Amino acid sequence: MNLFSRLCRAILALPIVLVAVSANAQSSRPVRVIVPSAVGATPDTTMRVLTQEISKQTGTAFVVENKPGASGVIGMTDLVRQPPDGLTIAWVNNVTLAINRSTFTKLPYDPTSVVPVTLITKVANVIVVRPALPASNLKE
Repeated sequence: MNLFSRLCRAILALPIVLVAVSANAQSSRPVRVIVPSAVGATPDTTMRVLTQEISKQTGTAFVVENKPGASGVIGMTDLVRQPPDGLTIAWVNNVTLAINRSTFTKLPYDPTSVVPVTLITKVANVIVVRPALPASNLKE
């Protein structure tokens, strides 16, 4: 891994390290990382690499738990039911925080009840349709 990549990872991981180390210092339990997607998906792989590096650098133990299903609702519901002690963190994205509010009539969690810690990745989202559909914008 080149120096630039390591520096970027370190900068992105800093807020996670601060939260996790602070919480872990008060408890001997590992920090749970809820990933509301399947094993092997980008969020899972990213969090496993990131937490492994943070664990090496700080001695803080992390356990990544995949909770896929229902567009992230299962994982988010588990997250908001945990005590706010810093020992449970989660990967969230625009689906779990914004899109689900529009696609589900009732969510078992309030997206505003979680607090962002750091931005890990940016992903472009695109809406596509078949060429036969006479739409050239989202409204149409």
